[in-house]
Amino acid sequence: MAAKTKKEVERILVLVRHAHRDTEDVNADNGLSSKGRDQSQKLLEIFRARFENARNVALLSSPKRRCKETLEPMAKGSASKVRVDPRLDEGASKETNQMFQARIQAFIDWWMSEGPEVVIACSHGDWIPIALEILSGARADVKKGAWVEIQVIDGKSRLATLIQNNK
Repeated sequence: MAAKTKKEVERILVLVRHAHRDTEDVNADNGLSSKGRDQSQKLLEIFRARFENARNVALLSSPKRRCKETLEPMAKGSASKVRVDPRLDEGASKETNQMFQARIQAFIDWWMSEGPEVVIACSHGDWIPIALEILSGARADVKKGAWVEIQVIDGKSRLATLIQNNK
């Protein structure tokens, strides 16, 4: 009887909830607070530990400034640039739940069929739990600055890691 071979990870999606934002004006598209900058540095440490030698890592962000700023340390520490993907934006007031979920599903479909081997996507507290449930069936309250890693093995996605980086 032949020995079972270890199953290979086919692709990885890391969902990062943006770090703590500057709350001076909650209606503004403001950047990170000092706490958020600390959280983004902790995310950089996780990124380096996991993907320091990875090739073809895509850093994708919601259009919101706080998301872009959360990923910037990773971009500076790698050959990747942060690219904005409007599908990662938080739910809009004019958007129905069905439209919002369709937008999330469109991103997932792209990632599963066309996305690079490793995608790190920064989004929001309304977006990430829905994507996590669609991809893995898991439900979680994802804190600001969290790292949620989804792996695809044998065509099936599963939750591999959840790090709540909320200090």
